[in-house]
Amino acid sequence: MRRLLGLATLLWFASGFARAGVGVWTPSANSYESPVAVGPGGSIYQGCGELACRSVNHGITWQQLPQPGHDFGSYPLANVLAIDPASVIYLAINTGGLGEVVSFVEASRDGGNTWTDLMPELFGTNLVRLAVDPSSSSTLVLLAGLESGADTVPASGRLSRSTDGGAHWNEIDQALVGPIGAGSVTAFAIDPQSSGHLVAASALVDPISGVSSSPAFYTSGDGGSTWTRTAGNPSGAIATLAVDPFRPSVVYAGGHSGIVRSTDGGATFIATGGVPTTQIVPDPLHQGRLYASTVGSGVLTSSDGGTTWTPMNAGLSSLTVDSIALDAASGYLYAVTPAGTFVYQLPSPAALQLNAAHPFTVTLAATDQRTGRTGAGVATQVNDLWGFFSIPAITGNPNNPEVFVKLLDGTMLNGSYWFFYGGLTDLEYTLTVKDDTTGQQKTYTKPAGSECGGSDTAAFAP
Repeated sequence: MRRLLGLATLLWFASGFARAGVGVWTPSANSYESPVAVGPGGSIYQGCGELACRSVNHGITWQQLPQPGHDFGSYPLANVLAIDPASVIYLAINTGGLGEVVSFVEASRDGGNTWTDLMPELFGTNLVRLAVDPSSSSTLVLLAGLESGADTVPASGRLSRSTDGGAHWNEIDQALVGPIGAGSVTAFAIDPQSSGHLVAASALVDPISGVSSSPAFYTSGDGGSTWTRTAGNPSGAIATLAVDPFRPSVVYAGGHSGIVRSTDGGATFIATGGVPTTQIVPDPLHQGRLYASTVGSGVLTSSDGGTTWTPMNAGLSSLTVDSIALDAASGYLYAVTPAGTFVYQLPSPAALQLNAAHPFTVTLAATDQRTGRTGAGVATQVNDLWGFFSIPAITGNPNNPEVFVKLLDGTMLNGSYWFFYGGLTDLEYTLTVKDDTTGQQKTYTKPAGSECGGSDTAAFAP
């Protein structure tokens, strides 16, 4: 049995990493090619050889977590599969030696210090992907099978579900693979806003050429207990699926034939991008914003729901990107490539830019008086005059407007700009308003427990 690493032996490594700048990709200290999983408070996790690693500063430094106290045999490789809302880390250990492949699922409920076996070892398979139902952290869906042999070939295997946090598993893919298992599931996704709504793709996939035989698309409204095959058949092997977090009838699919989109739940698909795609990730805080990792074209982004795509490769060039992970609340995007992991700091979603003729920047910081938890407001700009903030770091809901603000040009009346604010929350919050032309700045604080807003019609003179 391998020795369990103590806290005193945890290693930190930096490898000359510089803090990521806004709008540019910067190499992380971690050079491994396993997917990144985003945890609470901006922490990220990634497999690093035989162990899992954690970074709490967006990849500047990484800490090796203790190894599960288990003899995994030859050539173990760690792969962090998911982190659920309750901060449980799910880790896959894939091993191989002498032609034998064995996989394990481990779980940690204390930040990776100790681990628990979730299921018996699976012989002859690799653990590919695990997703946690956003409405029920005890419901897990696992795709277990063969990993892809090339960038354009999707992983494929069998789909299983657990409703007790991983203690027991049942296959839920008979309708997708056929009565004798003639097909394989190549991708699946859970609707982030609707518990039980799953989508999946299956096909026969040639492991060498990546060619699939008439990939089929399925939907389920009961967590995978029953499935319905839709009329739409995306062309080519499907390696990734995503359900739009704002419109559940919109589904994105990507693979070696590029990106396709359905706006009718899979009845029809329309091609929107011809670049071979490895992963598609919607932004849960901004409707219509998407990110896609590609083969040989770096990372693409869309602000119109996938109708058009634009490269965002400053510092990344046109590398093949195996996978991406988005920390929308903190404003960071992570790209895993054969050259290591890269970090991209997104332009701040926390600011409203009001009155373009004489611009003002408005930001919000909030505190939950019950728990002491703090969070920045996420801005939604409605027009040039007003907008609102959600506070998902505290509420967990990016779609709830919590604080409204408005800025008017009153200079013709009293020589000043007028600022108004009001909230739909009892949280304590502070609004910071900066006149970008003069540099003048003022803060407005609403105390905890009240629901009042305020106004200031004399603070900002041109």
